[in-house]
Amino acid sequence: MTFHEVMEGSLRRLNETRTQRFTFSIDAAIPHTLQMVRETTATVRGSLWIQGAATAVPVEGTLEMSPLKKRRLRYRLSWQSDDGKQYRFDGWKTLRYLRLLSSWTTLPGAVYDADGRVWASAELKFSLRRQLPRLLASIRFGARHDALSEPRWRNQPGRTEVWYTTLTDPDSGTGVWLHHELIAPDTGKPYVHGWISVFPPDSVPVTRRFGPYACSANPLQSLAEHGMTVSPQRMSGDLGDVSWDLRCAGNRSQPLFPMSRTVWRRSLLPASQIVPQPSARFSGPIGYPAKKLSLQDASGASARVYGHGNAQRWIWLHADLGNDDVLEIIGAVARQHSLRWLPMLVFIQLRRHGKVWPRFPLLAAWRFHARIRGDTWTVRGRMGGQQLQVQVTLPTTQTVELEYVDPDGAHALCRNSERATAHIVVQHARRQTTTIEWQLDGTAHAEIGRHPT
Repeated sequence: MTFHEVMEGSLRRLNETRTQRFTFSIDAAIPHTLQMVRETTATVRGSLWIQGAATAVPVEGTLEMSPLKKRRLRYRLSWQSDDGKQYRFDGWKTLRYLRLLSSWTTLPGAVYDADGRVWASAELKFSLRRQLPRLLASIRFGARHDALSEPRWRNQPGRTEVWYTTLTDPDSGTGVWLHHELIAPDTGKPYVHGWISVFPPDSVPVTRRFGPYACSANPLQSLAEHGMTVSPQRMSGDLGDVSWDLRCAGNRSQPLFPMSRTVWRRSLLPASQIVPQPSARFSGPIGYPAKKLSLQDASGASARVYGHGNAQRWIWLHADLGNDDVLEIIGAVARQHSLRWLPMLVFIQLRRHGKVWPRFPLLAAWRFHARIRGDTWTVRGRMGGQQLQVQVTLPTTQTVELEYVDPDGAHALCRNSERATAHIVVQHARRQTTTIEWQLDGTAHAEIGRHPT
């Protein structure tokens, strides 16, 4: 089970009388829901604010839940403040059944520095009026984000597995694409490789590749052995003139399954894609030639692809629509000779106000049609009384062309831009009246790919 919690209050430094505002916003993941009644430990990640000391810095830690056995909820959080120093918070809610509401909503504790000395005392409150409805609405049951990011490859030949993250810097408008890939050839030894592309708004994109590196049984471990950290909480690497160290400051919505959960779990198609973190927020430095970005709460997403290789032709869009609304589109034509002349299957997941449409993306894929003209593609279709129209354009000067290699040795070309434009319209299917409309200029993440033959 996962849920989102916000605690607000103040802290007072040792030997000082003035107080500072202290707030943290966390996503908690409970591995075994039934055990939370007796005793269990949840992992937590999110953001933390301390007036004058920490501005929306990533925070992570644990939440020990023992409401019956120990009658307490213990929070242990760690973070790096704006001055680069490490701190941790340790506090707990002591549940008193005669004063259940006040004890459950009050969190006293202490903040410690890197040497383990008490730096400040703190007391935080949970607002029943403002935060309880949000907490209840955030509760979700299902697979954890961490589990969905674990490798699926089990040493089979003829497989490709991809972890990729795209994001947009809210201050400069710069787009970023991080791609980590395993290739297990039909014949030969498996390897891992990848690249990072940075899309500044005022200059041409910068791309650097890394690898190939020999792959052991765990692709992510093989990348880590060469200095490439890939996890739901952190991504880092150093290629000399390009480096990055990004931390996920919280994922604000549940995973998306554009091709349906069943397709992903059962591998019913030649390849499938999921988005474990569709509305993530990233913070941290990215350095590239002569420039350095310092991301704070940059919106983006982390996704996965697993299968037998790339499609004959494909399109892709990730659009952050604001307010945690998101649109994900995957269109593909299979490479098999008997299937490559069929129309493109278009898989769509539009999440708006926490609800996903269409409910059955695999069945709905036949109702949507795609058309590609140069660096512009469109998707149209209707399902369940709603009609969707999308037009996406990759700007020529802010697009990169990269080569993909399939397990059978075939090569594909991909054109990608993390500064694409997208016009999205949702209409009432019968009345043809517009329900809602979005225009993204330079913040859409999009791609067009194909095999030359």
